[in-house]
Amino acid sequence: MKIHAQGLLIVCLCMPLILGAQINIQNPDKPVKGVWQFNPLQEWSVDEAGEEIISSVEFIRVHKNGTIYFFDYKRYEIVALNPKGEKLFSFGRKGEGPGEIKSAWDMSVVGDKIAVHDTGSY
Repeated sequence: MKIHAQGLLIVCLCMPLILGAQINIQNPDKPVKGVWQFNPLQEWSVDEAGEEIISSVEFIRVHKNGTIYFFDYKRYEIVALNPKGEKLFSFGRKGEGPGEIKSAWDMSVVGDKIAVHDTGSY
């Protein structure tokens, strides 16, 4: 019985190799499930916040009232935009003192408060 089990095991392990050699794999020119048409539409874009150029956007947060907040990494500044993309206000600068940002790694908006998760600033 032990010999039959070993023989069966060998046949089971070798069968995919034998069948694999006989299977003709084809890659059709057209996808089987069709082609997905993706046509994005631009709602709006912002490359300036008032007179200032937006340089490196991170941590985008949108408040339930539509206000958009983000961290401009190159300027070390939090910027708030209204739903039309117009600058409301900004704050912060690079540094280690009060109101300054040393190394932001995230941002939260809770109610009317903005918290910058920073490493090394108190």
